[in-house]
Amino acid sequence: MKSRELLNKFKWTNSLDGVEVLYIHRGAPNNVKSVSGHDIVEIGAGFFTLKNGTRIPYHRIVEIRKDGKVVWFR
Repeated sequence: MKSRELLNKFKWTNSLDGVEVLYIHRGAPNNVKSVSGHDIVEIGAGFFTLKNGTRIPYHRIVEIRKDGKVVWFR
């Protein structure tokens, strides 16, 4: 399953609670940053959008966790 498909599944089953997405962000410690599922407002074709308007392309996602457990990784 692709990262986008998994995020969509969480969204449509109202279970973005406890979701954490880790993605490549140059300049952050270890070049990785994380965002809570609560901050995701849209899951588009090539990227997902956060409440603050930031768009993160799916190819930057390195790991998705649910309740602290890794459920997807690159």
